[in-house]
Amino acid sequence: MFLFWASCTTRSDETNHRDIDSIDYIAHHDHNSLDSATIVHDAFLVVLENLYKLSDTHSSRALKQADSILFNCDTNYRRTKHSINNNLMRDLHFFKGEVLFKKGEYSDALREFSFDTIVDYNLGRAACLLKLKRESEAFQNIQEHTGFCYDDFVLGNYYEIVGKPDSALTVYKRAINKDMTKRTLIYDSIATRINELGANKKSKRLSLYIPTRRPSRPEFYDCNN
Repeated sequence: MFLFWASCTTRSDETNHRDIDSIDYIAHHDHNSLDSATIVHDAFLVVLENLYKLSDTHSSRALKQADSILFNCDTNYRRTKHSINNNLMRDLHFFKGEVLFKKGEYSDALREFSFDTIVDYNLGRAACLLKLKRESEAFQNIQEHTGFCYDDFVLGNYYEIVGKPDSALTVYKRAINKDMTKRTLIYDSIATRINELGANKKSKRLSLYIPTRRPSRPEFYDCNN
């Protein structure tokens, strides 16, 4: 039997800030029960969305809440070795990487994005490495990320950031005609970059695109090929 401890609700404190309660949700998980694992994961998505909402206005507080949940997940994983704990930790570290990146704390964000090598961690690392002027390492991480509709968009971003607008435009034009790109959320972003670069080659993105893992924003799932 495995115990997952986290939160599914929020509360208002004396300053009307919304925090994630730490002991509201307890789910018992049978290692042989797929249904139980699904219940835990679905409840965790509510927790994760609440963390993102909190980070919109109180990023430091959200990071502390994430650390608290990470501690519990890590404790459970060490005790049970059940993979669901590790899966939750992956999403929490990615969340922390996103928040730290937005705060401009690129070295700390890079450490969070280095927790694993699963999909999109590569792009998180690449975004941080570009900010840290480690362009060749960033390019290597981008090259390792394949099979998603936004791969070309990210590569185009890279060329823009390193000052190669013609290469970026070539990549974007190739990307927008791919079947896997059409009918996805990334299509409009590619079209915008084509229009802006076509009008002004000096126009460029300041940061590499990082697909968020926020449950209410489906680009990560939308682009899975």
